[in-house]
Amino acid sequence: MKKKIIIISSIIVCLLIVGGITFIAHNKTSEDKTSDVTESLEAETSTDADKESDVSTDKEKDDTSTNKKETNTVESDKKEDEKKTDDKTTEEQKTEDKKTTENTESNSERTKKDEEHKHTWVTGYRTEEKVVHHDAVTHTETQTTYTTETQTIHHDATNGEYWCNACGAHFSSEAEAQAHQNSGGNGVNCIMDGYSGHGGSAAWNETVTVQVPHTETVTIVDQAAWDETVVDKIEYTYCSECGAEK
Repeated sequence: MKKKIIIISSIIVCLLIVGGITFIAHNKTSEDKTSDVTESLEAETSTDADKESDVSTDKEKDDTSTNKKETNTVESDKKEDEKKTDDKTTEEQKTEDKKTTENTESNSERTKKDEEHKHTWVTGYRTEEKVVHHDAVTHTETQTTYTTETQTIHHDATNGEYWCNACGAHFSSEAEAQAHQNSGGNGVNCIMDGYSGHGGSAAWNETVTVQVPHTETVTIVDQAAWDETVVDKIEYTYCSECGAEK
Protein backbone atom coordinates (compact mmCIF):
# COMPACT_ATOMS: atom_id res chain seq x y z
CA MET A 1 0.00 0.00 0.00
CA LYS A 2 2.69 2.44 0.89
CA LYS A 3 4.50 1.55 -2.30
CA LYS A 4 1.43 2.46 -4.42
CA ILE A 5 1.15 5.86 -2.73
CA ILE A 6 4.79 6.63 -3.55
CA ILE A 7 4.29 5.63 -7.18
CA ILE A 8 1.16 7.76 -7.54
CA SER A 9 2.91 10.74 -5.94
CA SER A 10 5.83 10.34 -8.31
CA ILE A 11 3.46 10.29 -11.31
CA ILE A 12 1.69 13.44 -10.10
CA VAL A 13 5.01 15.24 -9.62
CA CYS A 14 6.08 14.22 -13.10
CA LEU A 15 2.79 15.46 -14.56
CA LEU A 16 3.17 18.76 -12.73
CA ILE A 17 6.74 19.13 -13.99
CA VAL A 18 5.72 18.31 -17.55
CA GLY A 19 2.73 20.69 -17.29
CA GLY A 20 4.93 23.47 -15.96
CA ILE A 21 7.45 22.98 -18.70
CA THR A 22 4.71 22.93 -21.32
CA PHE A 23 3.11 26.11 -19.87
CA ILE A 24 6.44 27.93 -19.83
CA ALA A 25 7.19 26.86 -23.39
CA HIS A 26 3.70 27.93 -24.51
CA ASN A 27 4.08 31.39 -22.88
CA LYS A 28 7.47 31.87 -24.44
CA THR A 29 6.08 31.04 -27.87
CA SER A 30 3.21 33.52 -27.37
CA GLU A 31 5.64 36.23 -26.28
CA ASP A 32 7.80 35.52 -29.34
CA LYS A 33 4.77 35.75 -31.62
CA THR A 34 3.64 38.97 -29.92
CA SER A 35 7.14 40.41 -30.30
CA ASP A 36 7.23 39.37 -33.94
CA VAL A 37 3.83 41.02 -34.58
CA THR A 38 4.94 44.19 -32.79
CA GLU A 39 8.16 44.33 -34.70
CA SER A 40 6.26 43.68 -37.95
CA LEU A 41 3.81 46.53 -37.20
CA GLU A 42 6.67 48.85 -36.28
CA ALA A 43 8.49 47.88 -39.46
CA GLU A 44 5.35 48.56 -41.54
CA THR A 45 4.83 51.88 -39.76
CA SER A 46 8.44 52.81 -40.36
CA THR A 47 8.13 51.71 -43.98
CA ASP A 48 4.96 53.85 -44.50
CA ALA A 49 6.64 56.83 -42.85
CA ASP A 50 9.68 56.30 -45.04
CA LYS A 51 7.43 56.05 -48.09
CA GLU A 52 5.58 59.27 -47.14
CA SER A 53 8.91 60.96 -46.50
CA ASP A 54 10.17 59.71 -49.85
CA VAL A 55 6.98 60.91 -51.60
CA SER A 56 7.25 64.31 -49.89
CA THR A 57 10.92 64.53 -50.81
CA ASP A 58 10.15 63.52 -54.40
CA LYS A 59 7.37 66.11 -54.57
CA GLU A 60 9.67 68.80 -53.21
CA LYS A 61 12.26 67.78 -55.75
CA ASP A 62 9.65 67.92 -58.51
CA ASP A 63 8.45 71.38 -57.33
CA THR A 64 12.02 72.60 -57.11
CA SER A 65 12.73 71.21 -60.55
CA THR A 66 9.52 72.80 -61.97
CA ASN A 67 10.33 76.20 -60.39
CA LYS A 68 13.84 75.95 -61.67
CA LYS A 69 12.55 75.12 -65.16
CA GLU A 70 10.09 78.04 -65.03
CA THR A 71 12.85 80.37 -63.80
CA ASN A 72 15.13 79.14 -66.55
CA THR A 73 12.30 79.64 -69.10
CA VAL A 74 11.62 83.22 -67.91
CA GLU A 75 15.33 84.03 -67.93
CA SER A 76 15.62 82.46 -71.38
CA ASP A 77 12.65 84.52 -72.68
CA LYS A 78 14.12 87.66 -71.11
CA LYS A 79 17.50 87.01 -72.70
CA GLU A 80 15.76 86.31 -76.02
CA ASP A 81 13.81 89.63 -75.79
CA GLU A 82 17.01 91.49 -74.87
CA LYS A 83 18.76 89.88 -77.80
CA LYS A 84 15.91 90.85 -80.16
CA THR A 85 15.98 94.43 -78.80
CA ASP A 86 19.74 94.59 -79.21
CA ASP A 87 19.45 93.15 -82.72
CA LYS A 88 16.72 95.68 -83.59
CA THR A 89 18.74 98.57 -82.15
CA THR A 90 21.83 97.39 -84.01
CA GLU A 91 19.84 97.09 -87.25
CA GLU A 92 18.32 100.57 -86.80
CA GLN A 93 21.76 101.99 -86.05
CA LYS A 94 23.14 100.32 -89.18
CA THR A 95 20.27 101.78 -91.24
CA GLU A 96 20.85 105.25 -89.75
CA ASP A 97 24.59 104.99 -90.33
CA LYS A 98 23.93 103.92 -93.92
CA LYS A 99 21.62 106.92 -94.49
CA THR A 100 24.17 109.26 -92.93
CA THR A 101 26.91 107.80 -95.11
CA GLU A 102 24.75 108.11 -98.23
CA ASN A 103 23.84 111.73 -97.40
CA THR A 104 27.46 112.55 -96.72
CA GLU A 105 28.53 110.95 -99.98
CA SER A 106 25.71 112.71 -101.84
CA ASN A 107 26.63 116.09 -100.35
CA SER A 108 30.28 115.40 -101.08
CA GLU A 109 29.51 114.50 -104.68
CA ARG A 110 27.29 117.57 -105.04
CA THR A 111 29.98 119.80 -103.56
CA LYS A 112 32.56 118.23 -105.86
CA LYS A 113 30.32 118.75 -108.87
CA ASP A 114 29.67 122.35 -107.82
CA GLU A 115 33.39 122.92 -107.55
CA GLU A 116 33.97 121.36 -110.96
CA HIS A 117 31.03 123.23 -112.56
CA LYS A 118 30.95 127.01 -112.68
CA HIS A 119 27.38 128.32 -112.79
CA THR A 120 26.28 130.88 -115.31
CA TRP A 121 23.49 132.73 -113.56
CA VAL A 122 20.76 134.35 -115.64
CA THR A 123 17.38 135.90 -114.86
CA GLY A 124 14.23 134.09 -115.87
CA TYR A 125 10.49 134.51 -115.44
CA ARG A 126 7.69 132.11 -114.72
CA THR A 127 3.98 132.68 -114.46
CA GLU A 128 1.71 131.71 -111.64
CA GLU A 129 -2.08 131.85 -111.57
CA LYS A 130 -4.03 132.83 -108.49
CA VAL A 131 -7.62 133.74 -107.68
CA VAL A 132 -8.32 137.20 -106.29
CA HIS A 133 -11.67 137.77 -104.60
CA HIS A 134 -13.40 141.11 -105.01
CA ASP A 135 -16.13 142.21 -102.62
CA ALA A 136 -19.34 143.72 -103.90
CA VAL A 137 -19.32 147.45 -104.70
CA THR A 138 -22.13 149.23 -102.86
CA HIS A 139 -23.27 152.59 -101.62
CA THR A 140 -26.01 153.80 -99.28
CA GLU A 141 -28.87 156.14 -100.04
CA THR A 142 -31.57 157.81 -97.99
CA GLN A 143 -34.92 157.08 -99.55
CA THR A 144 -38.39 158.42 -98.72
CA THR A 145 -41.43 156.29 -99.29
CA TYR A 146 -45.09 157.16 -98.74
CA THR A 147 -48.00 155.24 -97.39
CA THR A 148 -51.65 156.20 -97.66
CA GLU A 149 -53.31 156.60 -94.29
CA THR A 150 -56.73 157.81 -93.11
CA GLN A 151 -56.70 160.46 -90.39
CA THR A 152 -59.41 162.20 -88.39
CA ILE A 153 -59.13 165.96 -87.94
CA HIS A 154 -61.13 167.56 -85.10
CA HIS A 155 -62.66 171.03 -85.54
CA ASP A 156 -63.65 173.02 -82.47
CA ALA A 157 -66.88 175.03 -82.29
CA THR A 158 -66.66 178.62 -83.66
CA ASN A 159 -68.53 181.83 -82.91
CA GLY A 160 -70.11 184.06 -85.52
CA GLU A 161 -68.07 187.00 -86.80
CA TYR A 162 -69.43 190.19 -88.39
CA TRP A 163 -68.00 193.60 -89.23
CA CYS A 164 -69.14 196.97 -90.54
CA ASN A 165 -68.14 197.57 -94.13
CA ALA A 166 -67.74 201.30 -93.48
CA CYS A 167 -65.96 201.68 -90.18
CA GLY A 168 -64.75 198.07 -89.68
CA ALA A 169 -66.34 197.58 -86.29
CA HIS A 170 -66.58 193.82 -85.33
CA PHE A 171 -69.61 192.11 -83.82
CA SER A 172 -70.08 188.55 -82.49
CA SER A 173 -73.57 188.18 -83.89
CA GLU A 174 -75.52 189.33 -86.86
CA ALA A 175 -78.04 191.11 -84.56
CA GLU A 176 -75.28 193.35 -83.23
CA ALA A 177 -74.14 194.23 -86.75
CA GLN A 178 -77.74 195.04 -87.76
CA ALA A 179 -78.26 197.28 -84.73
CA HIS A 180 -75.04 199.17 -85.59
CA GLN A 181 -76.27 199.79 -89.09
CA ASN A 182 -79.74 200.90 -88.00
CA SER A 183 -78.39 203.32 -85.44
CA GLY A 184 -76.26 205.05 -88.03
CA GLY A 185 -73.10 203.66 -86.55
CA ASN A 186 -70.25 206.08 -86.91
CA GLY A 187 -71.81 208.02 -89.76
CA VAL A 188 -73.92 207.91 -92.90
CA ASN A 189 -71.55 205.45 -94.54
CA CYS A 190 -72.24 202.81 -91.90
CA ILE A 191 -75.88 202.92 -92.94
CA MET A 192 -75.15 202.94 -96.63
CA ASP A 193 -72.31 200.30 -96.77
CA GLY A 194 -74.00 197.78 -94.47
CA TYR A 195 -72.07 194.89 -92.84
CA SER A 196 -70.54 191.49 -93.70
CA GLY A 197 -69.69 188.29 -91.80
CA HIS A 198 -70.78 184.74 -91.05
CA GLY A 199 -72.42 182.79 -88.31
CA GLY A 200 -70.75 180.34 -85.85
CA SER A 201 -70.63 176.49 -86.06
CA ALA A 202 -70.59 173.52 -83.62
CA ALA A 203 -67.53 171.30 -83.09
CA TRP A 204 -67.09 168.48 -85.66
CA ASN A 205 -64.64 165.77 -86.93
CA GLU A 206 -63.33 165.55 -90.46
CA THR A 207 -61.95 162.29 -92.00
CA VAL A 208 -59.23 162.85 -94.55
CA THR A 209 -56.82 160.63 -96.57
CA VAL A 210 -53.17 161.70 -96.42
CA GLN A 211 -49.80 160.46 -97.77
CA VAL A 212 -47.45 159.78 -94.83
CA PRO A 213 -43.68 159.92 -95.64
CA HIS A 214 -41.22 157.30 -94.31
CA THR A 215 -37.45 157.85 -94.52
CA GLU A 216 -34.92 154.97 -94.47
CA THR A 217 -31.29 154.27 -95.44
CA VAL A 218 -30.87 151.49 -98.01
CA THR A 219 -27.79 149.80 -99.52
CA ILE A 220 -27.53 149.90 -103.29
CA VAL A 221 -25.35 147.20 -104.99
CA ASP A 222 -23.44 148.78 -107.84
CA GLN A 223 -21.53 145.56 -108.67
CA ALA A 224 -21.89 142.09 -107.18
CA ALA A 225 -18.92 140.28 -105.60
CA TRP A 226 -16.79 138.26 -108.01
CA ASP A 227 -13.59 136.18 -108.28
CA GLU A 228 -10.85 137.09 -110.71
CA THR A 229 -8.10 134.79 -111.96
CA VAL A 230 -4.88 136.72 -112.42
CA VAL A 231 -1.48 135.65 -113.72
CA ASP A 232 1.57 136.83 -111.79
CA LYS A 233 4.97 137.12 -113.44
CA ILE A 234 7.64 135.86 -111.04
CA GLU A 235 11.31 136.63 -111.52
CA TYR A 236 13.96 134.09 -110.51
CA THR A 237 17.65 133.36 -111.08
CA TYR A 238 18.92 130.08 -112.54
CA CYS A 239 22.01 128.55 -114.14
CA SER A 240 21.70 128.49 -117.89
CA GLU A 241 23.85 125.37 -118.11
CA CYS A 242 22.67 123.02 -115.31
CA GLY A 243 19.33 124.61 -114.43
CA ALA A 244 20.11 125.06 -110.73
CA GLU A 245 18.22 127.90 -109.06
CA LYS A 246 19.16 130.25 -106.31
